[in-house]
Amino acid sequence: MLAGLKNKQYTQYHKQRDLNMWDSTSQESQSGVNMLSDRRQRRRIPFKRPILLTTNQGEKISQMCVDFSMEGIGFFSIEPRDVGDILRVSLNIGNNGRTHILDALGEVVHRRYADQKFYVGMRFYRDK
Repeated sequence: MLAGLKNKQYTQYHKQRDLNMWDSTSQESQSGVNMLSDRRQRRRIPFKRPILLTTNQGEKISQMCVDFSMEGIGFFSIEPRDVGDILRVSLNIGNNGRTHILDALGEVVHRRYADQKFYVGMRFYRDK
C-alpha cells in the first residue's frame, strides 16, 4: 500500500513537472534543470547578436550577446566588468528582418573567465 502511494505521488510530480517545463515562471527550465540552484526566474534563450554597452563614465563598448531573458542578458567581454557595475545596453531584439531596439539599464550580477574572455551576466532594472 505504501509503495503504491509513493509511486502515485512520484507519477503526479513528474506529470506536473512536464507540464511546467515550458512555463518560463516554473521552478524548472526547459532542460529540466532545477532553477532553484540556477536562481533564474525566466527562461534563457541563445541570442547571438551585437550589443552596445555604455558605462557610467559614458564609454561606449561593442560586445556580443550570448543569451537573453526577460530579466537580463549574458555577453562576452575581453575586459572584466565588476559585479555591481551599472551599464546601459542597446540591442536589436527584432526578428525576421525587423528592427526593435531594446535600450535598458542594468547591473552586472556575475562574471566568469573562460576561453581568454569573460562571460558577464547582467540583470535589467525594472521600471517603477
